[in-house]
Amino acid sequence: MKKLFYLFTICLIIVSFTPETKASELIDKDTFYSNQIFPDVNRNYVFFKPIQWAYNNGIIVGSNGKFNPNDTVSEEQFAKMYTNFFNFPNVKTDQNGSKAWSDVYYARLGAYNAPLNGYGSTALRHKPISRGLLAQLVAFAHGKDYDLESAVTYLMDSGISSGQYPHETNPIKRFGATNTLSRAQAVTFLYRMYQQEKHQLETGTSSVFKDLSFSMHSMDSYGIGGKVYAAVIQKAYNGYELAFVSENHLIGGYLTKSGTTFEGYTIGSPYTGEKIVTKNNKRLTILVDEHNKNKIDAIYWTSTTEFAKKQFATMHNDNSAKKTESLEFLMAEITNATRVKHGLVAFKYDKKLASVAKSHSVDMYKNNYFDHDSLKGLSPFDRMKAAGLSYRVAAENLARSYTTIFEAHNGLYNSPGHRKNILNSSLKNIGIGVHHNYYTINFITYF
Repeated sequence: MKKLFYLFTICLIIVSFTPETKASELIDKDTFYSNQIFPDVNRNYVFFKPIQWAYNNGIIVGSNGKFNPNDTVSEEQFAKMYTNFFNFPNVKTDQNGSKAWSDVYYARLGAYNAPLNGYGSTALRHKPISRGLLAQLVAFAHGKDYDLESAVTYLMDSGISSGQYPHETNPIKRFGATNTLSRAQAVTFLYRMYQQEKHQLETGTSSVFKDLSFSMHSMDSYGIGGKVYAAVIQKAYNGYELAFVSENHLIGGYLTKSGTTFEGYTIGSPYTGEKIVTKNNKRLTILVDEHNKNKIDAIYWTSTTEFAKKQFATMHNDNSAKKTESLEFLMAEITNATRVKHGLVAFKYDKKLASVAKSHSVDMYKNNYFDHDSLKGLSPFDRMKAAGLSYRVAAENLARSYTTIFEAHNGLYNSPGHRKNILNSSLKNIGIGVHHNYYTINFITYF
């Protein structure tokens, strides 16, 4: 067994979606439009009825007695309208109070991983929302594909919008996706959906927010850099799942349970497509078992929202011991998920063995080499003996140059020699050492 590659960082996450339908009880009676509610919205105004309708249904409230219909609508303003229109349920978080008026709406939408940019950033919340993002939010709520082109096409095909530039052949340009819109125009989008009876929420909430209540204290979680945590959603190795969470927002995940379908890809099904797929504001890494008909073995995904990108960037720049210790343990856990899938007993995590592995990773990094034998000629077995570990059976896997622990594990798993170590029933303990882009995985069975 010789060198392989390596994994370097990032997050994890999981996601399983439970479809839900929640009907909104909206009213539309002529009597509700007889009185002018806002002094800046008179009866002759082209958007008078949609605005009156939105007010009477609690979707808007105005500001200082006015609606300001021609003002550009910001992301947080539309987030409130959108939340009220689709009646997204309240959620409980472990945050102590809200710092901004829109926090409650972002919390409710964050539980569903709705495609917004302003999670954790008031500056982004204050920016105007684009017609394209509005389309993505609508498609998301209707349970449709919500990448930009699919979303705008859905709105135009369904009659919610006819687009702004009918002579354009490109749907994104025809829709005017980069343009902003006024508060009155935003309300009118919602009113048209109401008229077409398209006001029911047909998307699902992640299992991370089961029962619409989420607390990092209620499950095992590991700091993996910056403000990103890996939460263990499913501990059982035969369905091991992780969720990457930052500031109570789901930003990624890792799925292993056979039969699970995520974004159209089913674990356990043969797959020969692209390894990296971008869909619905997510970057999916499809990890296959090359020795079992190229079946999907696991799915690792990360959100591509601006908030998620910022959190992952901070995570990558974190070189703390806490982060590497978390990654070391979690890599052992996903290795155990593979073992159990093959009917084997899970490894026991061995901190003494991990210390030996760590020392070798540090030595390789500092001295710029990649080999089982150190520059002093010490083999993995010499290093174990020097640490006072007496063994009956032992082995070592090395990896580097991978982006994540998930890809590193998958690379080792698909390499015959390394796979043999992972699935060796004679090996009982595992210890992993991570240093920058070097990973050492040691296995041992004591006398």
